[in-house]
Amino acid sequence: MTVRLPVIQGTLREGNETAVVADYTLERFRAHEEITSTLVNPGELGLGDLEMRLPKKDMLGETERSFVETVEAADGFAIVTPEYNHGYPGALKNVIDHIWEPWAHKAFGLVTVGGSVGGVRCEEQLRLVVNGGLNSQTVPRAVNVPHPADMFTDEGPADPDTWESRFDQLAEQLTVYARAMREVRDELTE
Repeated sequence: MTVRLPVIQGTLREGNETAVVADYTLERFRAHEEITSTLVNPGELGLGDLEMRLPKKDMLGETERSFVETVEAADGFAIVTPEYNHGYPGALKNVIDHIWEPWAHKAFGLVTVGGSVGGVRCEEQLRLVVNGGLNSQTVPRAVNVPHPADMFTDEGPADPDTWESRFDQLAEQLTVYARAMREVRDELTE
């Protein structure tokens, strides 16, 4: 049974070090037959600053409608984000807050990037937002990438064996949780 797991890049910054990690996450997810995945880049959504949650689909522009449809159709998500000032970027918060209901009862995998500890403080904050605020579930496994410029190049990870294993474990765990959360959603909407 195929699961739909978009990869959400958590920053808008030009030349950010997170983009190569997001691309690698997408590559690893696509290596699993049971996963269908696309990249969601907040810089391409044009959501602007949150003034109001996105309304009904008939009131949206094409970009917003496509984003909402992607979230609605997904079984779960991988968020790939840097840690900025011991937290996650405002661009990611903006993407999350533009909608609410389509995020509910889905599985989330977290990939955090930055600093000497790989964004673990950002990971902790996102777990609170996802598990509590979005009424969804983060998987126990996370991937934390310290000093991303040393760990990843445009061609991929400097140590492919280590990173492939970590990302594949995340993909496998996220797949199991996404299937379970699909059953939860189905039961709750009966």
